Amino acid sequence: MVNSHIQKTKFQEIERCIVNSQPFVIPTETVYGLAAPADDPQAINMLYLIKNRPKDNPMICHFDSIQQIEDYIDLDSTPSYWRDLAKQLSPGPITYFLPIKPNSAISPALANMTKAGCRIPNHPLALEIIKSVGKPLAAPSANTSGRYSATNFDMVQADLEDSVDCFIDGGDSVIGIESTTIDCIHEHEIVIYRPGYIGKETIELALQAIGRSDVAVRFYEGLPPDDVTPGMKYKHYQPVTDLIQIDRDCLNFIAARRAFNSNTGFCLNFIKALEGDIVTRDCLNFIEAGAAKDSNHETSLNFTQAGEHTTHNEKNDLIKESDICYFIISNKDYSILENCILIPLDLKTIASKMYSSLFKLDQINKQLILLYLDPQISDLADDPLYPAVMNRLNKITGN
Repeated sequence: MVNSHIQKTKFQEIERCIVNSQPFVIPTETVYGLAAPADDPQAINMLYLIKNRPKDNPMICHFDSIQQIEDYIDLDSTPSYWRDLAKQLSPGPITYFLPIKPNSAISPALANMTKAGCRIPNHPLALEIIKSVGKPLAAPSANTSGRYSATNFDMVQADLEDSVDCFIDGGDSVIGIESTTIDCIHEHEIVIYRPGYIGKETIELALQAIGRSDVAVRFYEGLPPDDVTPGMKYKHYQPVTDLIQIDRDCLNFIAARRAFNSNTGFCLNFIKALEGDIVTRDCLNFIEAGAAKDSNHETSLNFTQAGEHTTHNEKNDLIKESDICYFIISNKDYSILENCILIPLDLKTIASKMYSSLFKLDQINKQLILLYLDPQISDLADDPLYPAVMNRLNKITGN
């Protein structure tokens, strides 16, 4: 294998992994992938084992070109618009589900499905590896199944260092969320199974550009289909640390009490800075706070008496504030809270930072993450990226 971007020793490691049917980690523009040749049943089985991934959950296959995809799909059954659409949108963060040839060589990665998720990544290292291997790579996200995807080298190494021998470091993933997945089975309809960086409007514009405005684009609605596609059926994107979503009243109450405890004068300024938000004890219907004190007189939070949305395990019912960290998505300043990661209401920033933020909070090793999502995020609902960000946030919170 000859290359200009990856050290020769790393390619030798990849070669050894392939010979021994062992997966290896590669970077992409979306998230890091745990890769293996899609035609190697033993390597695919190792992928499932390492990730603890359900066996009925198929894997997206990564290709180096449209031509390589066409070697594996059933062209007679593929919609006539697909090749021209792929020229518009790929390489990039989009996966096409296409009908495969009978007895296709990549069947081991497809969980008995008759269609394959096909993607051409827009990352020089990923493309170079696929071209050098000479065949498509199955490459689901490089993380334990159910957890957030890895978007940088530290994340993937912390999760998989005991299970994988070869890691290719490609820096931070530029996009930070998984690819858009679309069903390209029908001639006059595209169904978006998983929203991503490439939104519905972008797909529609690409169809217009190739003279195929007759193809309708819609989001999938309802329960997951029988032919499960990645990101639809199972829990995804969740941190190791228990996480609860809180409302604005609850967050403001906790922050204001924190200000009172540290500096009474600052508390008044803090409340004024909330621009009309009212610090109210209505949040006690959600979290019974401030009533319990331990022997050190440290205020604690009792989650067993919380409202119906609380999911924290009752065995840890009494939690000190020092055992809590915060993940806040808002333009308001809550920096008074300790162990707090604050992300502004910018969808690209949220997409690129939310998984790495959860990783950082996991590394703090607290008992609980309190997540607050500012309701003003709904003002961004017309942005094409909004469905993807909300999809991931809803899954992070278990919705």
